[in-house]
Amino acid sequence: MKRIHNLQHKIIFYVMSVSILVAVVITVIMSVSNIRSINTVLLDNLQITARIASQNIGSNLHLLTERMYNLSIQSGPARQAALEEAKLQIEFVWLAAYDPSGQKSYGDEAAPDSISGEPYYASLAQTGNIVIGEPCYENGILQLCVGVPLKSNDEILGYLIGSYKYDLLNDVLSMLIIGDTGSACILNGSGDIIGDRNLQNIIGKKNIYNLYPSSKNHEVFGKVLGFQTSSGLVTLGHVRNYVGYAPVPGTNWALMVYAPQIEFMGSAISSLLLCILLAVLTLAGAAVVITPVSKRISDSLGLATKRLQALAEGNLTEEVALCDNIEETEILTNALSKTIKSLNGYRKKIQSCLGALSAGDYGIEIPDSFYGDFSSIRDSLCNITDSLNQTMARMNQSSVEVNQNANEVSGYASRLLEGAQAQADLLVLLTESLEAITRSIEKNRGDALQIQECSQDANQKTAMGNSFMQNMLDSMTQIHSAVEEISQISQMIEGISNQTNLLALNASIEAARAGEAGRGFAVVAAQIGQLSGQTSKALQQSSDIIQHSVNIIGQALETAGHTAEAFRQIQEVTGQYNEISLKLSETVQEQNAVVSRVAEELSSLDEIALDNRNLADETHKIASKSLAQSESLKDYVTRFKVREVLL
Repeated sequence: MKRIHNLQHKIIFYVMSVSILVAVVITVIMSVSNIRSINTVLLDNLQITARIASQNIGSNLHLLTERMYNLSIQSGPARQAALEEAKLQIEFVWLAAYDPSGQKSYGDEAAPDSISGEPYYASLAQTGNIVIGEPCYENGILQLCVGVPLKSNDEILGYLIGSYKYDLLNDVLSMLIIGDTGSACILNGSGDIIGDRNLQNIIGKKNIYNLYPSSKNHEVFGKVLGFQTSSGLVTLGHVRNYVGYAPVPGTNWALMVYAPQIEFMGSAISSLLLCILLAVLTLAGAAVVITPVSKRISDSLGLATKRLQALAEGNLTEEVALCDNIEETEILTNALSKTIKSLNGYRKKIQSCLGALSAGDYGIEIPDSFYGDFSSIRDSLCNITDSLNQTMARMNQSSVEVNQNANEVSGYASRLLEGAQAQADLLVLLTESLEAITRSIEKNRGDALQIQECSQDANQKTAMGNSFMQNMLDSMTQIHSAVEEISQISQMIEGISNQTNLLALNASIEAARAGEAGRGFAVVAAQIGQLSGQTSKALQQSSDIIQHSVNIIGQALETAGHTAEAFRQIQEVTGQYNEISLKLSETVQEQNAVVSRVAEELSSLDEIALDNRNLADETHKIASKSLAQSESLKDYVTRFKVREVLL
């Protein structure tokens, strides 16, 4: 069968198939019911007919026996005269009297001389009562013999036998007209046909078992010859026949009435043809009705299917053609229209939210008009915006802290530079003082006292320089600690950047799962991933700069330590200056030696001071650069709009 693709054809095909099946089932049921009804009625009628006909046959036979009995009660010559008179009045073939041995005593010449070989004679001798013999064909005539014993004082003197023409039974059988070819027959106890319209069956002594051999037929024939009154179905000459049967009263015969089943199936066939005609007309009407209905259903579902295909391809803007001809398709198209409008609304909301995120507005509020399974999309958007807000808020806070630390480092570097400059100036003054001491070393003790005062002043200034150097050393230590904290903050920001990158990757995966509907979200996820990469790169550069600052500050700490040690030594030297000034009066030579040694140490101290000033200058430059970078990071972070987040 050709494959059916069109929905309309499918509807017509299945509806018509079901209709044809229902019509066939109803026709079969009606036909079977009609046939069973006809069978039941005919079998009941045939049973009644057979019983009535057998009673009629029994009545006719009883009339024959009664006539023979009336003749038998005559005596002597009167019996002979009565026989002659009865022969003239009644259609006897022959009428005669026989002695007990079966030899003819008197009667018609046509009568046989002896009946001793006849079956009815044996029955007469055995029963001593009236006996009806089976029809037989003799001398070209079918006849029926009735025998009556002739008695005197209960003694059998002979037998009176009268042979009637077979017409007596044939008239009864001929009256049993059932259908066009229905008939009846009389069977003896052995199944031989002794009465039939077809006289050849009687003449040929046909047996019913031999004529119609069949196990089912034999079962029915057994009931017939069992002298039951009933009905059934038999196959006679390859024709199915209804059969009714009943025993003939007063005999060992059974009457079987039969009629071909096909003759009574005309009404059933007519009903069947009428049912088929009605079924065909009904199917034609159903086809006429179902064709436009199926076309409307097919067209409506075709429009809905076409729109669903467009929806599967990502078309959310095209309007749905609504149907109002069939309730189900109207519901379907309305539901489809609402679904598309809902999806389009969700798409616009998601597009708006992702557009705001891509523009850097992380403070956008996600609409709460997401229902059903779409609420998970809103939850995801809320989680993303919350995570981005927290990330950017932390970056903002970290940038502020980095800026503050950079400001502090810059201040410390400025102070360090100023201290180094003051130290250089102080060393110049000290050198000049030493030169003055050298010029006046040979002066009087008054000059020595003046030197002592100068040494004391130098001692105080050296103590002050040592204090400044110690403060600078503490500041550098704090700067080093602050830079390490900046490094840790940078590492934390780098971790946040990695989490943001991972979040962007997860968002890309979810967008890929969402298919076409998640394409815009995938773009946002990619932008977030790029931003995270840029942030990670910037943080790496900041980390390198901070590490470089840490290294330089470490070197500055080491140099500051040396400078502090030098100041300590200078302080010791100035103390020695004081002692030398006290002993200056004792020996000029010692003063000269001390001044020479101090001059050498001052030369070294001048070199150290120069190095400290250069180091402080480099530290100030690096701190200024870090401050500029922290300002740039702060400006970049503040461009993003975020909500107030509790960290």
